[in-house]
Amino acid sequence: MVKLHQCYDPHIFSEMTNMKEIKDYVVKLSGKVSILEPLIMGNNYKLLMSGAVTSETRIDNNDESENIIYKFEPILVELQDDLGKRLALADTRSKSAILRGCFWKDWQKSGSNLPFEDWRDNLMNQIILHHTEIAEMYGNN
Repeated sequence: MVKLHQCYDPHIFSEMTNMKEIKDYVVKLSGKVSILEPLIMGNNYKLLMSGAVTSETRIDNNDESENIIYKFEPILVELQDDLGKRLALADTRSKSAILRGCFWKDWQKSGSNLPFEDWRDNLMNQIILHHTEIAEMYGNN
């Protein structure tokens, strides 16, 4: 077996493994944020996001290489002006999107080794299994 660090050349490595060289990794942002006040042209802003990568697309460059594009969907967003003041955001998400965001925060706190989607699927299965008790506990409000 050839040690990769001794002979690493992307073209040789691609041929040895029958894989294409990756020329570029791209993060494509998806979604929008509604704000409660206008932005000022010419000012700088900082956008902080937490979210999930929801898809990966490989694009063939037709030169024995490819690009990988990751779709990132924000769950939590914070916008700051150039003085560090947080700007108010309007939450326009559906209730299911808000619940997904809550689950994502719970998953982060849990320290689980499962990927988020698997962790969420397990949780959803438990919610479905116990839906009657949940409805009896909270449905009469």
